[in-house]
Amino acid sequence: WTVWIAPSTMHPAEAARRVGMTETDLRKVNNIPTRMMIRAGSSLLVPRSHRVVRDVTEKVADNGQLSLSPEVTLKSKYVRAAKGDTVASIARKYKVSSNEVARWNKLDVSANFKSGQQVLIYTPQMKRSHASSARKQAKATPGRKKKGQRAYSSAG
Repeated sequence: WTVWIAPSTMHPAEAARRVGMTETDLRKVNNIPTRMMIRAGSSLLVPRSHRVVRDVTEKVADNGQLSLSPEVTLKSKYVRAAKGDTVASIARKYKVSSNEVARWNKLDVSANFKSGQQVLIYTPQMKRSHASSARKQAKATPGRKKKGQRAYSSAG
């Protein structure tokens, strides 16, 4: 076994493909819950390939950590434009870029909306993972760690 440093934030499936493992094995070995992404710079335990003959550096061995973040999905919804709304004003209101609003609605960035016009917007929707549900439950019901239970944390 050796350590592989994730070069960018990615889904575990992509990381597994890059290191020649199945996603299931990568998740199991590194204790990665479902619906979590591997953040850039994370250290993952992976099989050592026949090409790798050196051990990881002492710095990586001493300081390596796994950092996870929840997957984000986009949820679509229609909103009604008010009098004087533009692509830019809708974008500001929903904290998205003008280019995205224009693309979603097949309009030019400088377009104006008619009062009452339906405007398609996509907003970030955090997926709840089993890990975050477990953390919330643990915070709500403080208690001692059960025998055999591992401490697990992820930076987020």
